[in-house]
Amino acid sequence: MKRNSTIKPYKETTCIDCGDDTIRKTISGRCFEYPFHYQKYKEKVYADRKANKDSGETKKLKPIPNVSQKQLERLKEYKKAKEEYFKEKPICEYPNCNSTQIQLHHRGGRIGSLLTDKRNFASLCDEHHRICELNPLHAKELGLSVDRLNK
Repeated sequence: MKRNSTIKPYKETTCIDCGDDTIRKTISGRCFEYPFHYQKYKEKVYADRKANKDSGETKKLKPIPNVSQKQLERLKEYKKAKEEYFKEKPICEYPNCNSTQIQLHHRGGRIGSLLTDKRNFASLCDEHHRICELNPLHAKELGLSVDRLNK
């Protein structure tokens, strides 16, 4: 059985630039045989690109925001909850620590509603926060962390 090994890079349709109903060999809807609309189109595209490159003009892209609008709203709520919690508990909650240089620790993570749930918060100084993050079993023994899988 003989296979057809030639791949046709064109379709046989009407050209969008010719304006008649003649069937021609086309690429992207433009004929690439006489009157060569595809080649003329590509030459114009390349000339426009070169002109923009030479003039230093570049297409300004709209920047993608780092945070979605929905997340911004959640972060505003979080900031308020965090400030209220620090007013209630201004001292490190690690046993036998009286530091007032505190950070907010999330006992069970920050996903979903846990981000603003005050029952999930703990005030810890930098040293003890690092200890809780690096030693989760020790933090669970002290009640400063909870198992995320068994909720």
